[in-house]
Amino acid sequence: MKDNNKKNTKSSEYSAGEKNSITMKRIKRIVSSLVIAVIVWFVTINVVNPSISVSIASVPVRFVGENALREKGLVLVDRELLPDFSVKVRSTRSELIKNIDRIRIDIDLSGIQTQGKITVTPTVNLPDSVSLEKQKFSGVELSIEPSYEKEIPVVIKQAGDDKIKAKDKIVKSVPEIEKMQIVGSKNEVDAAASCLITIDVSDLEESGKTMYSYQIADSSMTVLQSSSTIYCSNVTVPVNNTIYSRVTRPVKIKLSDELQKHYITEIDEKSITPSQLDIGVPDGVSAPDELEAVFENADYNSGDNEINLNVTAPKKIFIRNPQVTVKAKLTKLVEKTVTVSVNLENVPDWLEPAGNPITEERKVLVPEDAGDEIKAYADASDAQEGMNNLDFSFENENIKGLDGNTINALFNIKQSQ
Repeated sequence: MKDNNKKNTKSSEYSAGEKNSITMKRIKRIVSSLVIAVIVWFVTINVVNPSISVSIASVPVRFVGENALREKGLVLVDRELLPDFSVKVRSTRSELIKNIDRIRIDIDLSGIQTQGKITVTPTVNLPDSVSLEKQKFSGVELSIEPSYEKEIPVVIKQAGDDKIKAKDKIVKSVPEIEKMQIVGSKNEVDAAASCLITIDVSDLEESGKTMYSYQIADSSMTVLQSSSTIYCSNVTVPVNNTIYSRVTRPVKIKLSDELQKHYITEIDEKSITPSQLDIGVPDGVSAPDELEAVFENADYNSGDNEINLNVTAPKKIFIRNPQVTVKAKLTKLVEKTVTVSVNLENVPDWLEPAGNPITEERKVLVPEDAGDEIKAYADASDAQEGMNNLDFSFENENIKGLDGNTINALFNIKQSQ
C-alpha cells in the first residue's frame, strides 16, 4: 500500500509540471505573435508605407495680396463668415503626418479692384508629396469695403503691481511710440481707441527697454473682439521701464489765482479721492512732504460739483496716476457796474466828513444773485483835514473790486458850537 501511495504522489507531481510547461509554452507563443505583429506593422508603415486617402475638414485659409488690396484703399471684411473649406488628399501615411500642417487654402486678393460683393476662386496649396483628390468648393463671395485710416494712442496697462508694491517699488512704463496709424474697415476703425500694451511689472528685475506686442482696444480699454481688418506697420512697440522706490504722500488742493477771481470756492477736504498717492522717487532724490493738485479756472456751474484735478509732480518724481476727484461748492462771480455805498467809520471827533456815506459807481465781481447796490466801510481813524485816500472793504467778503478798493474822502475841521 505504501508503494502505491508513493507512485500516485509522483504521478500528481508530473501532471502539475506538465501543466505548467504547457502554460508557459502558450504564453511564449502569444508574446511571439505580438512581437511579430508589431514588426509587421512597423515594416508596413515605415518600409512599405502605403498611400492612403484622407478627408480634411476646415482647412486653414491664407489671404494673399492684402497689401495690394490695401494700397487701393480697400479692405476685406466679414472674413469670419466665410464657409469652411474641405478637401480630400492622397499621400503616404508618413508624408501626411509630416505635412498635414502645410495644407492651406489660398485666396488671392491682389486682383480685386472695386468694393462690393466679389467672387473669387480659392486654390488648394499642397506640399509636393501630397496630391489633391477632391475639393468641395469652387468660387467664394467676399465682402470688400473702402478702408479708413485713424491715429490712436499707445496706452500702457500694468499688471502685477501688488507684487512689486510689496518690494516698495513702482514702475514707470513709457512707450517710445506715442501714437499709431491704423488702417481697416470703418466699423473696426471707429471702435478702435488705443493700442493697448499689457506689462506684468512683477517680472521686472531692472530698468531697461523691452519690445511688447499690443492689442486694439475700445474707449473703455476693452480689447476689441473683432479687429481682423485693422492693419498697422508696427508689430511691436519698444517700452522703457524705469523702477523707482515707492513712497506714499497725501494730496492737498490749491486754488489758482485765476479761479479765485471768478469763483467763490468751498472745498470739502474729506472728499479728496484718493487722499494720498504712491509716487516713484529716484535714488538720491528727496520725496516731497505732500502732493499738490491745482484747481484751475474753467467754466463751472454754480452749486455742488465733483471736479477732476491733476496732481503736479515735483521734478524727477514719478506719479503713475496723477489725478484725484474732489467735491466743491462753487459760486460764480459776474462782472457788474454797481453803486457802492462806503460808510466812513471811526471818524476823529475833531473832523467832519463832507459826506457820509460816500457813493460811487464801481466795476465789481459779485455772485450772480447779488443786487445792484453794494455796501462797504472804511476806517477813517487816521484821517486828516482835507482830501484823504482811504482803503475800504465790502461787507460781503465775496465781492471783489475791479477798480481798486480805495476811495477819496474830504474831511473838514468841525466848527465849534
